[in-house]
Amino acid sequence: MIPGALAMTLTVLQTKSIDLDLACRETVAAAAKAFPDEKLAEGDVAVTVHHLDPKTKTWAHGDYHGADSMYPASVIKFFYLVFAAHQLEQGKLKLSDEAARAVHDMIVDSNNDATGYVVDWLCGTTPGPELPPDELKKWVAKRQAVNNWYKSLHYTGVNACNRTFNEGPYGRESQILGEKLENRNSLNPNACARLMSELMLGKIVGPERTAWALKVLKRDVPADKADTDGQARGFTGAVLPKGSTLYSKAGWVDSNRHDVAGVVFPDGQEWVVAVFTKRGKNVKLVSWVVGDLFKRLGLPTVTPAPYEADPD
Repeated sequence: MIPGALAMTLTVLQTKSIDLDLACRETVAAAAKAFPDEKLAEGDVAVTVHHLDPKTKTWAHGDYHGADSMYPASVIKFFYLVFAAHQLEQGKLKLSDEAARAVHDMIVDSNNDATGYVVDWLCGTTPGPELPPDELKKWVAKRQAVNNWYKSLHYTGVNACNRTFNEGPYGRESQILGEKLENRNSLNPNACARLMSELMLGKIVGPERTAWALKVLKRDVPADKADTDGQARGFTGAVLPKGSTLYSKAGWVDSNRHDVAGVVFPDGQEWVVAVFTKRGKNVKLVSWVVGDLFKRLGLPTVTPAPYEADPD
């Protein structure tokens, strides 16, 4: 059982009991019908949803293929952010102005150069030419710092040890990936939803660093502000009603398109959703899945505004 999880059913809006696993499964089935040209196969869309209880600091969990790991694209940056919060809290790192700028740009703009800085800041590594076997082994061990922490917390399906790239990798960054990319970054929706839930409930780091991380993740909701970033307009934020609070990190490449989002609805309900898809070029699939799922859960949604392109 996922730590902190409650029973798989809960009362939603005090009117009906909903099986969260069933809701996720039905949403994915509905997505296959809504996007026939995509020819979605089993496992092409994976969903995890949590309903948070701030009083008990627990959550109700539901998922469909939520334990299926995929290449996470830029969602991995969320895991780097929370590890940074932990390291700062432990006094193992100091937040210089440059480090703060890099963390901001990594999450808010999904900047890959900033992410490279953050990864090496967290792990005490540097990029560069290929390394001989003995030196490479030591370098790779340092790059396991993030993974080692999440393993100590009993996270599964997490491999977070690589920079993100626009064009690369080269040199030792290519060496760590392996000839067949066997050591590529990897995540699953269950791990993403758990991390967002633990962060929002203040369970993974203390109050100061929780507030710091959530501030970086917070995005304007398109229903409140037309000029929002693409990570809100092209993902979960697109279906949220006015007055919602959104914390999120999206990721997209040609092969995958994902989002993990924490939402506080206007009535105070707190939910977390993670959607992973193997349809990176479909800019409407993730927001459609979230919207359909939230409707099944009795939650308010809005119709997404037209969205045709991802942010640069």
